[in-house]
Order: sequence, then C-alpha cells, then structure tokens
Amino acid sequence: MVLRAGYGVGFNSFNLTGTSYLAYNAPRFVLASAAQTPGQPGYLNTQQGFPADFTSPEKFDPRRSTVQYVDPKAPWGTVKSWFVSIQRELPKGILVDVAYVGNNATNLATINDLNQARPNALNENANIEDRRPNLAYSSISGTVANGFSNYHGLQVRVEKRSEAGLYFLNSFTWAKAIDNSSQAFDSSNGNGTSFQNIYNIGADKGLSNYDRRVNNISSLVYELPVGRGRRYLAQTNRSVHLALGGWQISSIVTVSIPTYDQPFGNAGRNISRGFAFHQVDLGLSKTFTLTERFRLQFRAEAFNVLNKSNFAAPSANISAVTFGTITSTFDPRKLQLALKLQF
Repeated sequence: MVLRAGYGVGFNSFNLTGTSYLAYNAPRFVLASAAQTPGQPGYLNTQQGFPADFTSPEKFDPRRSTVQYVDPKAPWGTVKSWFVSIQRELPKGILVDVAYVGNNATNLATINDLNQARPNALNENANIEDRRPNLAYSSISGTVANGFSNYHGLQVRVEKRSEAGLYFLNSFTWAKAIDNSSQAFDSSNGNGTSFQNIYNIGADKGLSNYDRRVNNISSLVYELPVGRGRRYLAQTNRSVHLALGGWQISSIVTVSIPTYDQPFGNAGRNISRGFAFHQVDLGLSKTFTLTERFRLQFRAEAFNVLNKSNFAAPSANISAVTFGTITSTFDPRKLQLALKLQF
C-alpha cells in the first residue's frame, strides 16, 4: 500500500481581460461608431471616410461610452491545492487508487458594471442612464478581485494492467465545485464574469458552471487473440494473418452529469442540472509491417457508436421565447477511417 499527500500554494498576477485595459480610456483612446443607411442624408461612403474629428477626445462623452476601471490595490489571485491518496495493488494485476482532492481560490478577477443601474420601480419606466448611481457616467466596467472558487472531490481509479492482451482503466469522480462567478471564456448558458447584482455579490454564490457531480470514464484496449504469435491461428499462413490476425479493439465509455442555469428573480445560481451525458466510442485498428523500417496502421473509429441523443442544456434566458426549451444536442454518431504510415 502506498500513501501520498501534497499541498501547494500558487499565485497569479492580477489578470486584465482584453477589454479592460486602462489604456482604452479617453482621452488617449476614443471608441466611436456611427450607424448609417445608404441613400439617407449624411451617409458617408468609403472614399469620403469619416470626419476628421470623429474620434476627437473633445467629443468624448462618458454618458455615452463605457469607462474602464481596474482596482490599483487589487491583490494577486491565490490558489491553494491539496490531495491525499491511497494506492493498493490487488491480485490479477489490478491497481486501485482512492484520492481526496481539493482546492480553494481567492481574489479572482471579475468584470462588473460598477455603475449598475437600479431596476425600475413599480409602474416606473425610466431610462437606464437615469437610474445609475453616478449620473456623470454610463457603464463603468470594473475589473475587481472579488471572485472565489473551491472544489472538493473523491477520485477513484481502477486499472487492470495489460495481461493476455487486455488493458482496462476506469476513472470515477464524485465532486462539488462552488464559486461566485465564471471566467470570460467559461460563460455558457447565462453564466458569466458579472454578478447579477453588484450590490449583493453574495447572492451569486452557487454551483460552478464547470461543476460535474458525477463523472465516470471507462476505457479498454483488447488485442484479439487471433493470428501469428497469438492464441488462435498462431501458425496460420501470411494471407490469413493479414486478413484476421493482429486486430485490436479499443473503447471509451463516458458518463457525466453537468450543471447549467443562470439565476433569475430570487432563484439561486445554477440550482438545476442539465441532462446526463452518455457516450460510447469504439475503435478497431491493425498495424501492417511493410518493411523493417515502414509500418502502416489502419484505424476505423466510431464516436457515439450507439447514436445516443445527448441533449444540451435548455435555454436559460427568461426574456427569450425559447426559455426552457432544448434547441441543440451534442454530436450524433460519427465514423472515421484513417491510415498512418510509421517509420
């Protein structure tokens, strides 16, 4: 039996996203746009170009543009990680590894409108700009270190080392991930880097967008016992061996239960789960020896071989007519043939 444990602390400099650089602020940077329709008065064609003062700093209006803000005293993000595992070898070449894995991250960057407008009151229909706390500005896009995340998981790995042409590996995870915001490129189905209410960020604490409570992946590789040097037809002639011998079967079976759902009203964040994902992939391969130097490998692969319909998450946009409906699925069955020359 082998016992392993580890603990580490990592830091990352406070990251700036692509649209949150202070250099994007006036007067050095002015983002201007103009909506125009061909044939209408004031329309400018390519040859005419834009007016000379189109991006003049004097024309900058903070009430019509987004101002960037980055906290000058923002601390570095901190990630603390740890694990404890027990590994034991059982008879028949079976290896079992059971581990507890955890991490905790603080001071993560989030991007929010620091001048967020209040909601309209009952029977009120005020313009959004008139409902902001600071009426001198429109949106103030602030990059602030107020995000956090934590993860705790049980991980179990069972491995059957290759024997009689069979290799098997199963990896199982039972875990829970919690945070209060997603990163810029991890914003599926309504999750994003912004809080629903900047004045009550605690309300966004909930299951992470990447939370997968159950995740199980099984894989196997089996060399068929047929052909020269194997159990059956070991002394067969070259033609029979080329047709029947040396084949290898491989498969990956995936089961995952995801979490998706952005809050609306006073509902908690990510309180409902999407559909479980099940997929079986299958592969068949054989390597042909051409010369001492050259070998040719043939592979036939089927992804989602059972052609199971794995539904994507329902639409979580309560303002859309598609709210609560399923509009897409993951990939159907796909077949692939490949040849690889090895030398």
